[in-house]
Amino acid sequence: MALDPVPEVRAAALHALTNFIGIPDLTAQVKGYEESVALVLINMASDANSMVRRELLIFFSVFVKRYQHKFLVCAFEQLMAEKKDMLARLEAQLDSNPQHVTLSRRPSTQDSESEEPHKVSKGSIQGSIWMRLLLMTIDPHPEVAQDAKVVVDYMHEKLLASALGPRAQPLMDEVARLGRRLAVAKPPPNSRQPSSAPNGRRTPMPGSPAPPALPKNESYLSMGMRRTASMAAALKNMTFGGANENDTPTTTPQPRAPGQLKRARVPEDWSRPPDSGDPAFKPSAYVKAKPPKPKGWKKGDAMTPPSIPLKSTFFEWSIEYFGEPQMRPNEPDEPGSDDYNRKLWRRIRNEKVLSCTQPMKGIAGTSKWDTPNGYFNNGTQPTKMCFHQFEDHLAIADDRDSVCIWDWKKSTRLNRFSNGNPLGSRINEARFINEDDQALLLTGSSDGIVKIYRNYEAEQGIELVSAWKALSNMEPSTKSAGLVLDWQQGQGKLLVAGDVKVIRVWNAATEICTNVSLTPVSSDGLRLTSPKDIPARSSSPLTSLTTDAVAGNIIIAGYGDGAVRVFDQRMKPALAMVKVWRKHAQWVTNVHMQRGGLRELVSGCRDGEVKLWDLRYKDEVRTMRAVEPGAVMRGLSVHEHAPVFAAGSSNHTLNVYSMSGSPLSTLEPTSPSSYAGSHLLHGYRNKPIASAAFHPHRMLIAAGAVESSWINVWGCKQAMDDENHIPG
Repeated sequence: MALDPVPEVRAAALHALTNFIGIPDLTAQVKGYEESVALVLINMASDANSMVRRELLIFFSVFVKRYQHKFLVCAFEQLMAEKKDMLARLEAQLDSNPQHVTLSRRPSTQDSESEEPHKVSKGSIQGSIWMRLLLMTIDPHPEVAQDAKVVVDYMHEKLLASALGPRAQPLMDEVARLGRRLAVAKPPPNSRQPSSAPNGRRTPMPGSPAPPALPKNESYLSMGMRRTASMAAALKNMTFGGANENDTPTTTPQPRAPGQLKRARVPEDWSRPPDSGDPAFKPSAYVKAKPPKPKGWKKGDAMTPPSIPLKSTFFEWSIEYFGEPQMRPNEPDEPGSDDYNRKLWRRIRNEKVLSCTQPMKGIAGTSKWDTPNGYFNNGTQPTKMCFHQFEDHLAIADDRDSVCIWDWKKSTRLNRFSNGNPLGSRINEARFINEDDQALLLTGSSDGIVKIYRNYEAEQGIELVSAWKALSNMEPSTKSAGLVLDWQQGQGKLLVAGDVKVIRVWNAATEICTNVSLTPVSSDGLRLTSPKDIPARSSSPLTSLTTDAVAGNIIIAGYGDGAVRVFDQRMKPALAMVKVWRKHAQWVTNVHMQRGGLRELVSGCRDGEVKLWDLRYKDEVRTMRAVEPGAVMRGLSVHEHAPVFAAGSSNHTLNVYSMSGSPLSTLEPTSPSSYAGSHLLHGYRNKPIASAAFHPHRMLIAAGAVESSWINVWGCKQAMDDENHIPG
């Protein structure tokens, strides 16, 4: 039942197993049974359903209370490991930055090594659960994170009150002091300063070694159990079964076979994201937005002493749910009801939009796209944009963690909220899902977190529907792509990839990762195996992802080394890659297959080369140059139905082409400062294109530039007259 397709059944199983724990006579046999149950359930922390994760947390709280003396040792040893790791990172920073060494004694890991005894919790089920609890304190869902902090705070209070208290308190103070020193330590001179540019990460100069791990601002003891580097290292082998030693990359050079030629070295910039060197954009007044909360969420009282075990409300919720008749039709299916009438109106509206925009496809491929159709100030620099198919909504994610919802037709902002990204991460993807009915907004961040919002356009009624970690073990890299995803509306699946070596498929209906199974690990227990993820088959980051929108079985992925690979989900994961094209020489900025029209498959790389593909052929169908000579292509946008695409250039131009390669328009985003004399030649008009997006059906395109908060919307000139006949 841990893998039941219904989330409520999985939560009910956890609730039952929680009540199973607690037999007064704790014999060795009872202990073995309880530990085997915990071993099976521990990886359910990766479940996408927040209710399941909260029931698992309640199970953990009961288990922690029952074996409290063992968890005290786990907490103490984790503090010692944290101190040792922070000392090592601080010493590494001081070695690389000798001018900042003070006259005080340098910290040394030898001191902590001499004090650290053998870890008795290593490899135990209690140690694994404690690590899971630490990770759940930063869960993207606020209810789960709040309850996990209660359990961790309770154990820390008990630790200070135990026999280990005299040693634990100085250890906590030392960890907090080292955290402050790491926060103010300057980076090595051979690495670039972090900025609030779209990638939000340090970008070393070409040829420089990778910088050390980013220091955290505060200790997790003083900042609500934030994740640290030592926790990440300890948790690496936890999520989805983790990786084994054979998965660790090695730097040992391999001998070449006789006659094998050595590959020529390519410039370092060729395999980097085009926006890796963007400067920071500092608006005149940036106001931190408020992150949406789940419906019915209540903030805990900080003055209330923590207490475990946690209390579950699942049984009461089930009584209320099944107290209502379950066999009657849903409200939207009852003719004459308000929900039914709204649904019927949306269906008629959608059909009119489709019927009115279909004739425009032929016009769009031969007409100019330079008719202004909107101009407004977003307040922050855009990095991702997305049009709603039928509503007049434009979602814009900025270079920090805010999302703005605009009515592009009226040029008015409807809502602005924070995605709640931790420091050092950014929003990589923003998509509308379920657009035919009541749409939801989906966001994906570079830390692997996916969030879904309801009522996104309402400032007061917005809700956080779901939030979970869709990708774990995100590998740090200076050539970072973050998280890339693609949503299959017909299949109800979410495909995610990025700075990992796999492509993961999530089922929206079951809220679990596909192809997870149970395998026996002993005579008295089972455990969840890692999901059969599709191997990415490359050490380069996966930069873009697209799928066949009709059947949903074909996946096409672009990579940082210029390769484009085709996968078939119907085959076994190890054999899923059916084709690879190595025609691009640089970072693939985007690869996209159209949902309609001729369903063209288009890819483009940072050198400005755009290729059209046919899955049946081993070579490209057509190759085009989409940017000026010497310019870098910052992004590639493809219209879902019309035979056009647009390439954003580093020369502040957005070039619109037809699929045949004919240039249609060259657009330049404008802002009030671009008309000033000092900015005319060397100012704003030299800034690269930051983001661009086509409307899925209408003949519209929106774009914004680096170091600018202004959004420009253009339309196809010949199709503008027909826009008046499309319902709003």
